[in-house]
Amino acid sequence: MLFRSPRVRPGGIIVADTAGLTAERARDDYKLYTLSCLDIAQSMGSILGKNLIMLGAFVVITEAVSPELIEDVLNERFKAKEKVREQNLAAFRRGVELGQSVV
Repeated sequence: MLFRSPRVRPGGIIVADTAGLTAERARDDYKLYTLSCLDIAQSMGSILGKNLIMLGAFVVITEAVSPELIEDVLNERFKAKEKVREQNLAAFRRGVELGQSVV
């Protein structure tokens, strides 16, 4: 996969799911974090958690918001669906761990 990044400013960040692909860069003036979120989600039992894994990593890498804020939103949004809430929190927390391992 060639990351052509005309919209990313110099010094910017791309966080991408490689999903078994290799990453090649067209430029080198930005940070590129390639993560295998799909593979991790599959190992957790459902590919539906892929986006929450990516979100967890993104939050840590960019420091855009606190992980606790996202967890609060997930807890509120899925409070009536305990199993879904727990799966979503597990996926998000795995993404946080993943993000911490690459920064």
